[in-house]
Amino acid sequence: MKRNLLHLCIFAAWLWSAHFASSPSFAAAVPIALPNGTVNQPYNAVLEGDGGVAPYSFALLSGTLPNGISFNNGTFSGTPLQPADVTLLIETTDTNGCTGAQEFSLTISTCPTLSLHTILPNGTIGTTYQQSVIAAGAADQYSFQVSFGTLPNGLALNAATGQLTGRPSVGGLYNFRIRATPSLLCVTVLEQAYTTQVVCPTITLSPNGTSPTSLPAGLAGVNYQTTISALAHPAGIASFTFSMVSGALPSGLSLNATTGTISGKTNFVGTSNFTIRATGLGGCFGQQAYRLVTNCPTIALGFAANPVRPDQSVALPNGTIGSAYNKSLAASPTGTTYLYSRTSGALPPGFSLNAMTGALTGTPTATGTFSFTLRAQGF
Repeated sequence: MKRNLLHLCIFAAWLWSAHFASSPSFAAAVPIALPNGTVNQPYNAVLEGDGGVAPYSFALLSGTLPNGISFNNGTFSGTPLQPADVTLLIETTDTNGCTGAQEFSLTISTCPTLSLHTILPNGTIGTTYQQSVIAAGAADQYSFQVSFGTLPNGLALNAATGQLTGRPSVGGLYNFRIRATPSLLCVTVLEQAYTTQVVCPTITLSPNGTSPTSLPAGLAGVNYQTTISALAHPAGIASFTFSMVSGALPSGLSLNATTGTISGKTNFVGTSNFTIRATGLGGCFGQQAYRLVTNCPTIALGFAANPVRPDQSVALPNGTIGSAYNKSLAASPTGTTYLYSRTSGALPPGFSLNAMTGALTGTPTATGTFSFTLRAQGF
């Protein structure tokens, strides 16, 4: 009988397994790691013997269990009360009294800590916003959600990371609460109220400088073009709509609402004062006062096909006594009404000048060479 008992106890080295996600069998000369535990969170792990004849009994031979954890015939259970890092020697005995022993390591960690920012920075319309609500700690044991109020338009909260990101699109004052919900029982639900203001960037029109800023001068009767541009700081708003908010452009000129280009042809001579506004995303705007001076152009007077400058003389076609004479003069630039007059010298006898059309007509009554100066006045 003694020999039989000895025969039964001479078997392969004890194999141990711990019920974690599955129940593998293993034999090890170093401590086997049990599942880690967390302070104030329920803990449970079960050991099994392998080899020999079941059923098995288990006993703690050496080592001190973490505070709050008990060991009962192969089962660790309880709620850890404080951090610990221990090595335990466990013996198992099969139904025939044969035994084996194995060391196990067990680590109990504190609950993860997390704190939330109490203040979030303000945002700017059109500008990238990226801010974590976490002031300290890690987000991996929490999920985040807005528990009250509404985030600024254009921003979103990442439920996994606690990051607020996006581009604000509407200005205003926003009140909301963010809740951090833990995945571990030992961690407290956190919630923080925030008030965040979304403001407009500074929008500057160009050209700028003194107020009003002088634009390139124009000439009456001559095509005019200049462009007003806008820039947001900080950058983020790329397109603007341009409009007049006070004053008026010279008649004949217009402002392109999309490009900010002032163009056209005016017959006005003088100074125009006006204010242009550039409006972008979220109604954000900037404006600038401008002055535009339109001067008289150099008026050329001559035949319709060949007007000349005032400092040049024009040789009119010769006339013949007793024969009707009709030559029309024309002034340039066109687009306005001119009044024609003689300012010096004398017309040939029998000639007259039509003040409205610039036509020189009549029947010559005397021979000779005649010099005179005509004026075309417009604008």
